[in-house]
Amino acid sequence: MTTFGPTADCACLKGREYRPEEVVPAFADLRNECAALREVLAPDDSWSSIIADAENPNAAAHRSYLLLALQRGCLDRVTRPVHRFLMRSHEVRSDLTNQYRQDLPERWFKGDEVERHQRFRRLFGKIVELQVAQWLTDLGWTVTDLEALGHRCDIAARSPQESSFSIEVKYLGQTDDDFRLVLDSMRGIRSSGWFGPYAARVPRRDGLTPWNSRSTSIRLPLSS
Repeated sequence: MTTFGPTADCACLKGREYRPEEVVPAFADLRNECAALREVLAPDDSWSSIIADAENPNAAAHRSYLLLALQRGCLDRVTRPVHRFLMRSHEVRSDLTNQYRQDLPERWFKGDEVERHQRFRRLFGKIVELQVAQWLTDLGWTVTDLEALGHRCDIAARSPQESSFSIEVKYLGQTDDDFRLVLDSMRGIRSSGWFGPYAARVPRRDGLTPWNSRSTSIRLPLSS
């Protein structure tokens, strides 16, 4: 069984919100202090891509999810599970697989809008695996292994009742066809089509529907 220590104390876990013009400088300072950002989520080549994207708005209003999370005061929801499961103190675990080392950095900015949408969905599936592991831990489960560390399934965990589970996590996001409809709308192009059930949104109280949301959050049953 793989053992995980307590989450290291880090500046990235002290959430606060930032104004848009403050985000890039604040992230640069935070990245210098946080090994989870500097070594795993935004290493040098990824960081340069994040900066370049922030300076060049696009038709889909795509933005770095790391910068958005920092701006909105919730970056710790991404970095906390990285610190807990992929780090030992402030060092990256030696058993983190090469595949996950390649997949976790934010490098989805190349290509047209649909290609970037596809790249982001693949990236965020890996992030969601870690978030589910953190969620289980918060519920009193014991995570015993991860695919990120070479296990055969996404998450191996033991429930508070001492039952063992092998868990596969599937991040659905938004289908390409649904995204194209949203993109047409943002461009002022009239188009029509069927939205999938996971693209449904609950209207806000002001009557508007937040179509610019990137994903649908759902809770799936865990099977043994």
